[in-house]
Amino acid sequence: MNQSRSLPVIGLGILLPCWLAFAEVKEARQLISEWVETERIISEEKADWDTDRELLKDLIDTLKVENVALDQNLAKSEAEMADVSRHRAHLNERRLRAKDAVEILAEKIDELEIRAQDLLPAFPSPLRDRVGRFAEAIQDPNRSGKFSLRERLENVIAVLQAANLFHQGVNLEKQKFTIGGKTREFQVLYYGFAVGYFVNAAATTAGYGTPGKDGWNWTQADDLADKVKQAVAIRNKRAMATFVELPLPGKAPPEGKNE
Repeated sequence: MNQSRSLPVIGLGILLPCWLAFAEVKEARQLISEWVETERIISEEKADWDTDRELLKDLIDTLKVENVALDQNLAKSEAEMADVSRHRAHLNERRLRAKDAVEILAEKIDELEIRAQDLLPAFPSPLRDRVGRFAEAIQDPNRSGKFSLRERLENVIAVLQAANLFHQGVNLEKQKFTIGGKTREFQVLYYGFAVGYFVNAAATTAGYGTPGKDGWNWTQADDLADKVKQAVAIRNKRAMATFVELPLPGKAPPEGKNE
């Protein structure tokens, strides 16, 4: 009876250590499995980190390059802005100088126009007709608004040049004016703006004239007819050149005007 009870006890004593050993093995396998899984995860994370690190490194390198480029562009922009500022200052200085020059030029043109206007009454009618458009322009009271400075300068120069050329030469003109109550056509020999001598085609009426503030003042002197006619023929190259003595008139009361 005692022997039969001892068998289960013996069996239990044998199985218990085996069961405990099996449990430890299972636990060990579980630990190993978890460790392997952990290693796998770590390996994957490491691989991912390596990839991300390379990407970050590339990104950092790219950002460094872009930063250098931005610094260079910023420096270039600052240099360009400095150049723009200097150029703007230079242009502003030139603009101010140009404005001063325009004001000075406008004053000079005003002075020239006044001088030309004072000369116009001394222009014989043929000469006045030749510069008519320019003369009208410099006498226009609204000329500063109607014409540019360049146009005003061209107009006044045209009048003054015509006056200068006329005054330096001996000019023969055909024109009509009234002498002795009669209006007739005469040939007039002008010695600049100093004096003029006139004679009609028949050489029956002659005289001389001097410029005044309202035009030329003509004085009849028929005794000059032959001399004036000879001078006119020489001027027209229809007679041999020779000395012709003509009187230099003084200030005499005007007998007639050409205009």
